[in-house]
Amino acid sequence: VRLMGRVRVVSVLVTSLQCFVVVLPFVAFQYYAFTLYCHGVSPLSALFGGLFSRVGLSPLMAPAMGVASRPWCSGGMMPNLYSFVQKEYWNQGFFQYYELKQVPNFLLAAPMVYISARGVMEYLRAYIQREAPRRTEGEAYVAAWRHPNLLPHVLYWAALLLFSVTFMHVQVITRFFTHIPVVHIFEATLLAHKRPRWWVLFYHCTYILVGSLLYTTF
Repeated sequence: VRLMGRVRVVSVLVTSLQCFVVVLPFVAFQYYAFTLYCHGVSPLSALFGGLFSRVGLSPLMAPAMGVASRPWCSGGMMPNLYSFVQKEYWNQGFFQYYELKQVPNFLLAAPMVYISARGVMEYLRAYIQREAPRRTEGEAYVAAWRHPNLLPHVLYWAALLLFSVTFMHVQVITRFFTHIPVVHIFEATLLAHKRPRWWVLFYHCTYILVGSLLYTTF
C-alpha cells in the first residue's frame, strides 16, 4: 500500500513537472513582450539591471522607445499579448468569424467539422454503452478506434472542435487537426468499412491540391 502511495505521489509530481515545462515557454514569452514593449526595458535588463548598474553598464532599452504603449499593456499584471494580436489584427473572438462573407471558408471546413463531430459522437456513444467492435467493419481499425484508453484523446478532439468552430478562422481546421492521432484512426475505420467512405480520401487529396494553391495567394 505504501509503495502504491509513493508511486502515485511520484506520478503526480512528474505530471506537474511536465505541465510546468509545457506552460513555461508561453509564460516566458508573455514576460518578454511585457517588459520589452510596455516598460521599454529588455528582459535581461529587468532581471539583471542591478548587476548592470554595478559594473557600469547602461540598461538595455527597447528598440521602439518613445512609441505609445499599446492597449494590451494595461491588461493586468502580465497581459496576454497573443490574445490581443489575435483579436486586434485577425478578428478572433467568440463567433466573430460568423459573417456572410466567410461562407466559402465554412464550406471549406465543413468536411473536417463533419468528420470530427461524427467521430467524437460515435466514440462517446460506444464508450458509454460499452459497445463491442463489430468484426465485420475492419476489425483491427475498429477495435483500435473504440479502445477505452483513447478517451482523453477524443475529449481533447472534442474540445478543439468546439473551440475551432466558435473562436478560430475555421478554414484552418483541417490543417490544425492533422496533429490529432484519433482523427487519422477514425478516418482509417471509415476507409476499412465494408463500404469504404472514399469521399474522405477524395477530400484530403483535394484539400492538399487546392490548399497548396490557395495558401500561396494569402
